Amino acid sequence: MEEKDLKSEIKKVKEEYGTLQVIDNETYEAAAEKVKELSIIKKNVKDYWKEPIANAYSIHKSLKAKENEMVKPLDDEITYCKNQMSDYILIQESEKKRLEEETIESAENEFGVAPFVQSDVSSVNGISYTSNYQLDQINIDLLPKTLNGIQLVIADESAIKNLIKSAKGNIEIPGVKFHEEKTIRASSK
Repeated sequence: MEEKDLKSEIKKVKEEYGTLQVIDNETYEAAAEKVKELSIIKKNVKDYWKEPIANAYSIHKSLKAKENEMVKPLDDEITYCKNQMSDYILIQESEKKRLEEETIESAENEFGVAPFVQSDVSSVNGISYTSNYQLDQINIDLLPKTLNGIQLVIADESAIKNLIKSAKGNIEIPGVKFHEEKTIRASSK
């Protein structure tokens, strides 16, 4: 089938869109037939574009592989440098904190103000850093549901839906309300 033929069929579909109302068995059956016809047209469209898309994907994949091959050593070196810089910053901040504590303990400050110790980390234009915190362990039994207005424990909706589906809706889960919906599928065969 040619692209112009497919476009012509799709144009007809667009013109008829929304005209069918299912109000009885006869119109239900007419809608079912229409869904089957539309599914065939959809399959024809997908078949038409399948090969060009596969070719484009193959070319894209090949080009991305070449790009990644060239970028990987750069990313590796960037990551190494950033890790070195991060380690240096942490060491400098730790030393700054130690010096501040040492100065507070040993010096008499007549104004009662904590001394300020300058960090030795250079300021480089175009380079900045933020603090990130990695989780080492979470004990779900000790974790509060919320803290400072932020919800920490979130329900796994996918797992809940799978549980309801496997029970075919014949299950009660405290705190969960659900309803059944019907999904219509049509084959293009």
